Amino acid sequence: MKNIPPEAKIVLRFDEGVRKSPYRDTKNLWTIGVGRLIGSDLETLSISDSVIDAMLEEDIATAAEDACLVIGAQAWEGLGVARKVAVISLLFTLGRTKFSKFVRTIAAIREGDFVRASQEVLMSKWAQDVDPKNRKGVGRDDRIAHMLRFDSFPKEYDL
Repeated sequence: MKNIPPEAKIVLRFDEGVRKSPYRDTKNLWTIGVGRLIGSDLETLSISDSVIDAMLEEDIATAAEDACLVIGAQAWEGLGVARKVAVISLLFTLGRTKFSKFVRTIAAIREGDFVRASQEVLMSKWAQDVDPKNRKGVGRDDRIAHMLRFDSFPKEYDL
């Protein structure tokens, strides 16, 4: 779309208001953001691929910022791409507070001992939660451990 006046965003934000949580509008319909209609009930909620991508990008950026805080900027910058993605995935899933409790994993990453880091991840409660059937070598836990250990992506990701 071309020639959309930037003032439109300002006017709509002012007139509609901005709500980060779902609320019912004047017609009792669920709405969020700047008057974005969700529907008559939350089960009808549907969002576009671009909104999904925008939310994911924001969540990934937050996880990367948290990684710098938790493992340290220097350790973070020294990681290869797959190892960074593994840490981002852990932070995305667990959040900073819970990931911070992975003391031995974090220490191993800081020390560059990625064999130990991958082993610690596999021994965690998180690994049991994401792979309750303990399918050695095929669960999400195994893929994250692989990325930490080898700084490469498992074939399942098709990268």
